[in-house]
Amino acid sequence: MGRRRTIITSRKGHVIKLSDRPPPTVLFVHNGTPFQAHMQHLVDAGLRVTETHADTAIGEATTAQPDLIVLDLDCNGETVERLKAEPMTQHIPIIAIAQLIKNLDA
Repeated sequence: MGRRRTIITSRKGHVIKLSDRPPPTVLFVHNGTPFQAHMQHLVDAGLRVTETHADTAIGEATTAQPDLIVLDLDCNGETVERLKAEPMTQHIPIIAIAQLIKNLDA
């Protein structure tokens, strides 16, 4: 079986990337509520997306070897420390994002 050609396009349909490599994998790590809206945008852009709870982040990241980890800010700092201490995951970049915008006026 030949390699799958990956084409990533912009919202206006312009080709951004053309590659014979498999699409990048993004692992979303949450602390209870999955990132459904964020994940769908990346799937629509042609990326492979998986998700896991913070408690299982090390095992999932070690097995999946994603290209990027997106971490919910609600996860404690220990999750990042464990990912960066593990030799099999310390090379993977991590981006922390806020999943929900909370009303500060309430």
